[in-house]
Amino acid sequence: MRDTAYAAWDQAAQIIEDRAPRVHPFDDPQPRYTSPVPDDGSTIPGNLDTAFATAVLASLAHPGREHKRRALLAIRWLLATSPSATAPAMVMSRVVV
Repeated sequence: MRDTAYAAWDQAAQIIEDRAPRVHPFDDPQPRYTSPVPDDGSTIPGNLDTAFATAVLASLAHPGREHKRRALLAIRWLLATSPSATAPAMVMSRVVV
């Protein structure tokens, strides 16, 4: 699965470079990203579920009513299906729903 994700990113990065060429030395990131090849199988730091829950909570900040409605529906679903990932995100972002 991880190899597929890296392959997809490599293809997307090539398309982005073709469509948005670098025009100045400041366009190059410092330091340039290189994917870990080969993957050593070490544990990825952090918790991806909590990161996604935090992103959903952050969507409440959007000013649009429809965006807020979707965010509240997503938060309700997260609380029902994954409270163990949602609770730390709510504590971190200090959201009260």
